[in-house]
Amino acid sequence: MKIRGRFFRRRQRAIARPILGSYTSPGFWQRHRIKLLLLVSGYSWFVGMFFAITTTYFLVPLVAPLALLAGLVIWLLPDVGRAPTKLMSQLLFAFVAVLLCWPNYIGIDFPGLPWITLLRLVSLPLGVVLLVSLSISAQFRRELSETLAAVPVVPWLLGAFGALAFLTVFWSTDVGYSANKFSVAMFSWFAPFFAAVYAFRQPGRLVWLGRLLWGITLLVCALAVVEAQMQKVLWSGHLPPLLSIQDDTVTRILSGAIRSATGKYRTVATFSTPLGLAEYLGLAAPFVLHFALVAKRPITRVIAAATFPLMFYVVAQTDSRMGMINMFVAALLYLFFWSLRHRQTNPESPIGTALLVGYPVMAFGFLLSTFFVGKIRHLVWGDGSQQSSNDMRMEQLNVGIPKILNRPWGWGMGRAPETLALDSIDNFYLTVGLEYGLVGLVLFFGMIAAAIWAGVRRAIRFPEGELGMMVPLIISLINFLIVKTTLSQQDSHGLVFVMLGALVAACWRYDQQNKPAAD
Repeated sequence: MKIRGRFFRRRQRAIARPILGSYTSPGFWQRHRIKLLLLVSGYSWFVGMFFAITTTYFLVPLVAPLALLAGLVIWLLPDVGRAPTKLMSQLLFAFVAVLLCWPNYIGIDFPGLPWITLLRLVSLPLGVVLLVSLSISAQFRRELSETLAAVPVVPWLLGAFGALAFLTVFWSTDVGYSANKFSVAMFSWFAPFFAAVYAFRQPGRLVWLGRLLWGITLLVCALAVVEAQMQKVLWSGHLPPLLSIQDDTVTRILSGAIRSATGKYRTVATFSTPLGLAEYLGLAAPFVLHFALVAKRPITRVIAAATFPLMFYVVAQTDSRMGMINMFVAALLYLFFWSLRHRQTNPESPIGTALLVGYPVMAFGFLLSTFFVGKIRHLVWGDGSQQSSNDMRMEQLNVGIPKILNRPWGWGMGRAPETLALDSIDNFYLTVGLEYGLVGLVLFFGMIAAAIWAGVRRAIRFPEGELGMMVPLIISLINFLIVKTTLSQQDSHGLVFVMLGALVAACWRYDQQNKPAAD
C-alpha cells in the first residue's frame, strides 16, 4: 500500500499544474536555450582553434557539419508550389556541355580542398536546385514520381545502388577518400539523373540534347584533328598558374599519350585519356546517325552524314580498338532499327524490306571482314602491338576476381585501384565488383539493362517525331555496356546518367501519348 501511494503521489506531481489564461508553458528550446548557446559556442571555439592549428588540411571535415545544416535548411523550406525547373534544366544542359568540353583536370588547387573545377561549379548548383525543388514544390515531387513510375525498376535499382555506395564508405579501407568519392557521385551521377528525368518531360528537349551532343562532337573532333597534327595536348604549356594543378596524374595527361609498342601518338582532345575520347564518340555516334537518316532538312542530313566519317578518323587517331567496335556497333544497330521503321512507315518501298533481308548477310560479312581484311582487322582486333594491353587485362581479372569473392560486400567506393594493387585497372565491371561487391555489380548494370529493355519495348513500335530519339539513347547505353569491358575511367559517366534519365522520361512520354481512350 505504501508503494502504491507513493506511486500515485509521484504521478500527481508529474502532472502539469494549471496555467492561467493567456500564459503558456515554456517549450524545450526555451528551457534549455542557455545550454544550447554554450554548446554552440564551445563547438565554434573548438572548430576555430582546430582550424588555426591545422590551417586548411582538415577543412573539408570541418565544413561537413555546415553542409548537413544547409541540407536541413533546404528540407525545412516552406512549400510554395512552384519549383525553379527552368533553372534546373539550364544547369543540366550546362553540366553536359562543361563535362565534355572542359578538361576536368584543369582547375584551381588550394591546399586542403578538393580541386575547384568548372564541372563542380556547375554540378553543385544543379544538385542544390534539385533539392530545393523537391523541398518547396509538391507538384514537382508528384510529377517526378509519376515519371519515374514509367520504368519503376530503374529508380529502385538506382536507389539501392546509392544506399549501397553510402554503406561502403563505412567499411572502406580509406573512409575519408570513399566519402569524398560518394559526395562527388551524388552531384555528378545521381542529381543529373533525377534532373534529366524531369527536364526531358518537356517536348523538344530530347532534340536539344541530340543537337548539343552533335555540336560538341564537331568541336571535340576539330580539336582532336589539330592535336593529331601537332602531336601534343593543345593547352600543354599554355595554362596560367591559377589553373595549373600540381599533380602527377595531370602532368602525365598533359605530356600526351603514346603507345609504347609503336610510338604512335594517341589523341585525347578534352578528355584525360584516348580511351575516354573514343568512349564519348561511341556514345555520340547514334545521335549523329539519327540526324543523318531522319532529319527533315537535307542540309542537316548532309552535315550529319559528313560528321560520321570524321568521327571514324578521330577514333582511329585514338588507337582504341573498343572505340572502333563501338562505332561499328552503333552503325549496325541503328541501320537495323531504321530498316524496321522504314518498312513499317513505307510498306510500298522496297528499301526497308531489302535492308532487312540483307541485314544478316551484311552483319556476317562485316564480322568476316574483321578477320580477313587487314585494315579492318587491325582496327578492330589490333595488329599485335596491343598484346601487352591484352595480357595486362587478363592479369587484372586473375587478381581481381578472387578479391571480389573474398570480400563480396566490396572494399569501399573508389578503392578498386588500391585493392587490385596493379599498375592500372581497365575493366569497369571489375571496378564495380571490387568497390561495391557482387550486389553492387548486379544493381549498377541491372539498372542500365532494365532501362534499355524498357526503351526497346517502346522503340520497336516506332514512335513518331521526337520520341524517335529513344533509339539513339538505347544504342548509346548498349555501347556503354560494351566499352566498359576495357575502360574503367569515368569521364563520361555523368553523360550516361543524363541519358538514362532522358530514356526514362521518353518512356513516360510514350506511355502518355499511347494511353487507351478510356483513360
